[in-house]
Amino acid sequence: MVSSCFAALRHICSIHHSVSQSVLLPLVTSLVLSWLDYGISTLIVIPRYLQSVLNAAARLLLNGRKYDHITPLLRALR
Repeated sequence: MVSSCFAALRHICSIHHSVSQSVLLPLVTSLVLSWLDYGISTLIVIPRYLQSVLNAAARLLLNGRKYDHITPLLRALR
C-alpha cells in the first residue's frame, strides 16, 4: 500500500509543473490520502511509513526539496 502511494506521488510529480495548485491538491487528496485513510482504518501499515507518505505529499504540494525541514511545510497545509 505504501508503494502504491509513492507510485501515485511519482506520477503526480511528473505532471505537477504543468497543472495549477488548484488541480494538484485534489489529485493528491484522491489518489494518495484515500490510500492512507484505508491503511489507517485497516491498521495494516506501520505509522512511520504513513508519515513518510504524508511528508512526500507535503513536499510535492508546496514545492519543498528533499532535505527541507518538513515541519514548516506540514504547518502550512493546515
